[in-house]
Amino acid sequence: MILLLDIGNTRVKWAWLEEFGLGASSAAAHDTTHRAWQSEIETDGRIPHRIVVSNVAGPAVRDVVVDWAVGHFSLTPEVLASEREAFGVRNAYAKPEMLGIDRWLALVAARRASTRATCLLNAGTAFTVDALDADGRHLGGFILPGLQLLNDSLAQAQSASGMPIESLADPFAADLGGDATMSAAHAEWHADVPPPSGPLALLAALGDRAIRHLADRAATEPRVVITGGAATAIAPLLKIRPSLVPDRVMTGLALVATERCS
Repeated sequence: MILLLDIGNTRVKWAWLEEFGLGASSAAAHDTTHRAWQSEIETDGRIPHRIVVSNVAGPAVRDVVVDWAVGHFSLTPEVLASEREAFGVRNAYAKPEMLGIDRWLALVAARRASTRATCLLNAGTAFTVDALDADGRHLGGFILPGLQLLNDSLAQAQSASGMPIESLADPFAADLGGDATMSAAHAEWHADVPPPSGPLALLAALGDRAIRHLADRAATEPRVVITGGAATAIAPLLKIRPSLVPDRVMTGLALVATERCS
């Protein structure tokens, strides 16, 4: 039994990889002591024989995880790093380890799912775009603040200046939900509040640009995959209909853990 940990910028996701496959994942936000998610795993009662980790939250969180795993399970976790070439994927970065492990694992999972040229969008705390050609070559990508961070920066600027953020009251803006300042730059969005139209349009435009570039390189329409918390808000605005794929990083984690024994 293997415990998989996907540690993002704001949340920890975990799942159990057992004899019959990957179980459902759970998630919890980081807190100041990082104890909430650890307590949930401990309460579950299952004992892993390996712990495999994807961590983009930095060395302090990594150290917390190592101390907890050693202290509670007497196991040293396997903290993964991006590689130059593995699982049919060739990393575009001159220093492979500089590619975020979450992006690398998503590329591994995408390559295993299809050998078509693929554009991967991850709409989480950060918004990332990666292109993978039909030969498994990673062509590089983009990373920028995600939907909530972009919106927070607008709200902060509005608060600092004391002036409202204007929206375009024209049919184009209305199509994106931006026919009022509230929907164009809402301080916080969730299921029952329309997402901010300005940042939403920005991220969709970047996605379309990357998809078009990959299509030109591959001389074919690529497969487009989107994941992350804001995926359902961005997906309808893309010109090519994407596949909404949850837990892409967790799928990659499971592949690496299964095919590489500690």
